[in-house]
Amino acid sequence: MDSRQFPLVIETDGRDARKRIRMAAEADGEAGFTLVEVVVALTILLLVAMAFIPLYIYITQGSQANRMRVAAAAVATGVIEEIRALPYDRVGTVGGNPAGDIEPVRQEMINGVKATVKVRVWWVDDPSNDKDGNDPIPCDYKKVQVTVTAPGFTGKVVEVADIRSLVAREAGEAAYPGGSNIKVFVTMSRDGKDIPVREVKVKLIEGPDSPQTLWTDSAGKALFTQLEAGKYTVEVDAFGLGMMVRPDQASVPITVVEGGTSPHQAEVAEPGSVIIRIVDQNGQPVEEKGEITVLPPEPFTDAYAVVKEFKKKDMDQGVLPADFVGGLWPGWTYNLQVRVKGYEEWNDSF
Repeated sequence: MDSRQFPLVIETDGRDARKRIRMAAEADGEAGFTLVEVVVALTILLLVAMAFIPLYIYITQGSQANRMRVAAAAVATGVIEEIRALPYDRVGTVGGNPAGDIEPVRQEMINGVKATVKVRVWWVDDPSNDKDGNDPIPCDYKKVQVTVTAPGFTGKVVEVADIRSLVAREAGEAAYPGGSNIKVFVTMSRDGKDIPVREVKVKLIEGPDSPQTLWTDSAGKALFTQLEAGKYTVEVDAFGLGMMVRPDQASVPITVVEGGTSPHQAEVAEPGSVIIRIVDQNGQPVEEKGEITVLPPEPFTDAYAVVKEFKKKDMDQGVLPADFVGGLWPGWTYNLQVRVKGYEEWNDSF
């Protein structure tokens, strides 16, 4: 028995019993914890636990992400193997170019998470057989890309797998005839050089075999082949990359002749913008409604002029924000006209 514990004994002597009860209570208080000690202990335990929570979340997140990547890679590899087992003529997406039996988008359950599997197939034009700019058969082989995206630990959709492969016709198989083709080449200027840009969306929005959509490859090319001859409209869209296409190259008509390849080259860049501050002759901000006209240089003036009305609510101390007049092609010289009621028209260039 613990020497600090005092049993409660009731004897006939009332005074002695009260004394023993008091002694037992005092001994019990000395052996236990006070409320303050309990609160301090719990506080320390809570602080220690909070210090380990971020580490636990980080480890859990990393473990879950690794498991998802391994499982997604297995799914993507399985899709690639299914595609390789198809006859060459059927390697393509439904409604795509090349056309085939493959669904471009499908859903898969991976580790209990609904994932999206996207398949893209596009033609590759091998430059080694392009002699003197004449390549009668530009569709040399096909490239396949399988990407898997799924919600991550925080719920944000992220890419968890990306596998690519080349598919070529078997030896002895007849090559595709030249057909009618459109070849789009997208670049950006950097240090005086034209750099190919990949993942730019290219669409045929008008024409006998439209609509069709492709994305540029690592060489900056998108090849629409086996088309019916005729008039097409090609639209180039780099918005998904945070860039803009030179306005006169963004949407163009192209005539495709039988057995020929029609080229189109487009340049992309980060869009420019202008911040406009309107003041009176004393330098005080003017916050009144008016109109702004931004005129690009000739010969693009009429086709790509920007006219926007502004109101007092659009301004802050007479300043219109940069996104009010954005999407300007860098390198062009623009003429700016500002008209505010009660003031003379203001003209300048930038």
